Amino acid sequence: MLLNSTTRRDAQGRIVGVVGVGQNITALNRARKDFEVKLAAAADEDVLTGLPNRRYLNYYLEKELRTHQGSNDNRGAFLFLDLDSFKLVNDSLGHQVGDDLLKIVAQRLKRCVRENDLVCRLGGDEFVILVPLAVRTIEQTNALVRKIIRNIDKSITKPIQIGSHKLNTHASIGICDFISEDKVEDIINRADNAMYLAKKDPINFYSFYTVAVHQMFEHKMRVLKGITRGLTSNQFYMEYQPQFNHLKELVGVEALIRWQHPQLGQLDPNQFILLAEQNHRINEIGTWIIETVFKQVKQWSQGGLIIPKIAINISPLQLLESNFPENIRLLAEKYDTDPKKIVFEITESADVEQFSLIRKILMELKNKGYRFSLDDFGTGFASMAQFKRLPFSQVKIDQSFIADIETSPYSLAITEVVLTIAKTLKLDVIAEGVETQAQLDILTKLGCTGYQGYLFSRPVEADLLQTVLSDL
Repeated sequence: MLLNSTTRRDAQGRIVGVVGVGQNITALNRARKDFEVKLAAAADEDVLTGLPNRRYLNYYLEKELRTHQGSNDNRGAFLFLDLDSFKLVNDSLGHQVGDDLLKIVAQRLKRCVRENDLVCRLGGDEFVILVPLAVRTIEQTNALVRKIIRNIDKSITKPIQIGSHKLNTHASIGICDFISEDKVEDIINRADNAMYLAKKDPINFYSFYTVAVHQMFEHKMRVLKGITRGLTSNQFYMEYQPQFNHLKELVGVEALIRWQHPQLGQLDPNQFILLAEQNHRINEIGTWIIETVFKQVKQWSQGGLIIPKIAINISPLQLLESNFPENIRLLAEKYDTDPKKIVFEITESADVEQFSLIRKILMELKNKGYRFSLDDFGTGFASMAQFKRLPFSQVKIDQSFIADIETSPYSLAITEVVLTIAKTLKLDVIAEGVETQAQLDILTKLGCTGYQGYLFSRPVEADLLQTVLSDL
């Protein structure tokens, strides 16, 4: 019973009585409690699919680990699932179709597991399946997981009809087993890392988290953490590889970054450039490279060494930085750099979703005198319609084609096509990775006029370049 009361007063303000109103709140309390239960349930439920959400997953997994604490014979499994090309569905068909697809996938996943397994949606197109801890060996756990994976593959790859759209869905799955001593965050991260590998695997759509995978990601983390310190403590340095024409005259050098890590040793650019791009660290490396090269060019000029052109590799992600042209202008002023001596190299395999913006920035830099080279031509999927709209003055034939040009009709044909395109578009050409006289003879016969590779010179540090050039 809820009682509300008020006092009654006379004209002089004296209390002369009390009026009370009573209300039976049993139904109100019941309604409030029902609402609180529904609210608590909603907090643990994904609104779109009706599956448990990330909050509930964390609670459930934490409870699972705590309940089985000390039971060393218990083993569970965690599957992290991500739909392939889901963004394309959203972008091309709309979010309503994407939402309907997620709801259908959620229901199919529930039919792929046992009754006591947990299926959750983390958000977006990410789902997880939790196989609870039980007394089983790792072999038994893996066998159970493989059965679930087979069910998933059969189920979600069946065509899905949404309105007038018939969709084919595929997924990448990362798997890790776990015991009660593991931590929730570690379990999720391991499965997530394994899923990342599955996404990159052209054959298998799933990947198990192993010791080797752990060591690989641990190595990557050490590399990422070392970038800032490496830039400030002279661990990074530049080497320069000469480029020559068909008359064996120097036409330029390519600047190549190197990293002597104090613990990991000499790191190849392939070990840290892509990693830096994926984790938004490429701009600090790229800025360091450009400034280092501009500074070096000034030192060479002051010492009497004149280099016709210096090629600098840049990431398309650098171009997407709004202040990139201004940074170039400031560095050029600082080191009195002649833009006509600089060639920025951009890889063909780069993602050019932001094509219009990239083109605008390249044209702005071109108008200031800078030139551009399309690197690794032939290895990517560049659209010729877009390619011809960009202000390239040079293409580079990837060394993978040069390496077996003597024995592979495919590499020979690709090289010949690149040279024909370059000649038609009046572009300079540099063939990378020329290591033998036989390769040089074939390239010369095909009409190539620019070369770079060990046959002429290996990359060398800046203070050795003048000596190398004088010995050639």
